[in-house]
Amino acid sequence: DELTQFLAELERLTRVGTYDTGNRVEVYISNLNFETTYSYLLSSNITLSMISTFTLSAVTSVEPDACENLRMWIQSLKRTSTLISECSEIDKRTFFKKQRDFLDRI
Repeated sequence: DELTQFLAELERLTRVGTYDTGNRVEVYISNLNFETTYSYLLSSNITLSMISTFTLSAVTSVEPDACENLRMWIQSLKRTSTLISECSEIDKRTFFKKQRDFLDRI
């Protein structure tokens, strides 16, 4: 049930393109298989980058250079991915159908 609810919420976010707060959200799908999670935060006060893979905790850095390198890496990954929030209706429908079919099987 929780996975179905999460999938429904993710689909809603891709349809409207924003969180309830009004902040923009971008959802990308990719044919590449990532076993790692990349995150970064940029603000006027702090830079933070996090990389996590198969471990219980993430490698975290507050160094601006590390954050910029990770930001550039994520931007390069986006070029090989498909943006499904607010556009690409065919890819979006196909993606969510596959996900619902997978959930039905498990």
